[in-house]
Amino acid sequence: MATFRQIHIKIWKDGWFLELPASHKLLFIYLFSNERANLFGLYDLPLRVICFEADLDLDTVTDGLARFADEGKAFYQDGWIWVRSLLSYNVQNLKSPKTRAHLGNVLAEIPDIPLKRRAIAYYQQKFGYQYPLEGVSMPILQEQEQEQHTEQEQEQHQEQDGVAAAVQAMEAHGMTNAQDVLTETALTPAQLLGNVSYAKAQGLGAGWLRTEARQNRAHAPPDASQDRRRFIEADYVQH
Repeated sequence: MATFRQIHIKIWKDGWFLELPASHKLLFIYLFSNERANLFGLYDLPLRVICFEADLDLDTVTDGLARFADEGKAFYQDGWIWVRSLLSYNVQNLKSPKTRAHLGNVLAEIPDIPLKRRAIAYYQQKFGYQYPLEGVSMPILQEQEQEQHTEQEQEQHQEQDGVAAAVQAMEAHGMTNAQDVLTETALTPAQLLGNVSYAKAQGLGAGWLRTEARQNRAHAPPDASQDRRRFIEADYVQH
């Protein structure tokens, strides 16, 4: 077990991180640095342990985990957490035989859970031919490749539908040249739709929408994370 993890200094200039309340900043850093965290970024972590070690109440933890999942930063399911960027920040050379062997050993100790399959598929896509790793069976990898291909096709169709929906929603909210906003922002269509919902709930106009899009700031609708939060709380009862 490692006695330290790296947290890159650029996190303090990251727009997403700076938007977090202080309690969620603490929670995110805790997910990187607690003693259970491993190099792969996927490990078991009961909610009770998070609350105790980070000195945060359950509502704060479940809200934070729901937000992290909604924004693609970390995912909590069945008592396991996957911090997606932990591997990138802590591995300098994935081609190193020593590193690959270590990651293979870590993976071998993780049961075949949905988050493991999801993480392997993500890293295969992100790092290309640097995977598969030792300790990951070929049947699992082949299954992931098939699922990934299907998911990519579905994502292409969903992205096309999402772009049209985002443009329509922004125009309905009074924004002109909404199509141009998509070329000016790094936000996804889903995040733009979330901003429209947020603007409606807060009584904000089209000018606010355009500014937030240009600044790449995403705002979740008031109740967007409630279902995910209830799921996490149910997991707390089980673990």
